[in-house]
Amino acid sequence: MRSTTICIAVVIALIGSASAQTASTVCRRAPHTASGSASPQIKAARGPGVNSHTFISFTNAIQHSTIALTWFRSGVGDPPKINVIPSVAEAGLDCRVLPGTTKDQWIAEVKRRLGDPAIAIELINESDDPIVTSPDAPLFRNLEAAIKRRHSDAIVTPMLIPYGTDSNAFRPKGVNSFGIFPAILSGETVASMHGDGERVPLDGVSEAAQVLFEALRQTLAPR
Repeated sequence: MRSTTICIAVVIALIGSASAQTASTVCRRAPHTASGSASPQIKAARGPGVNSHTFISFTNAIQHSTIALTWFRSGVGDPPKINVIPSVAEAGLDCRVLPGTTKDQWIAEVKRRLGDPAIAIELINESDDPIVTSPDAPLFRNLEAAIKRRHSDAIVTPMLIPYGTDSNAFRPKGVNSFGIFPAILSGETVASMHGDGERVPLDGVSEAAQVLFEALRQTLAPR
């Protein structure tokens, strides 16, 4: 996802750091069902222990452009006076914009949602368009093979992610980069990401290290 920071004024600042990129995900193959809207990969990724709010939030974020109000600033004086009506209010909006959406299209959409021509919008930060590493690469194929040796029913596939990684610095320089944690994690562990109790089980770290080692060894092996 592309990250756009917009400042909307009276001022709303759309603050953005959304970065669109392709990562790799490992899912257990889900049984085929004749009904239901979720794909097998999505159903498998949900897994046991993932609450519906976490699941819906993530799947929504990878299918739609999103806006999060991250700060709001107004008032007269410090601390603000309770009996004085301020003339200006500012808000920061962190916008994660789907690939293919231009800056002008997105700002027009924000204006439409606000529905008030008196509100001014200022773009204060914008990320570059994402660069995607093709999965048609030896490293990707070797990662897939190493994973399938441990989980024969796994599906290894590219996916869109609603955040940025260090790969954003390497891909523009021509370095093939994949974001992946090749281990089975519980829904509880996934839900803890970026929280105070963020953690990864040691057996997951051990498995991931082995998968990465095998994939790199195979990729670097003499032909």
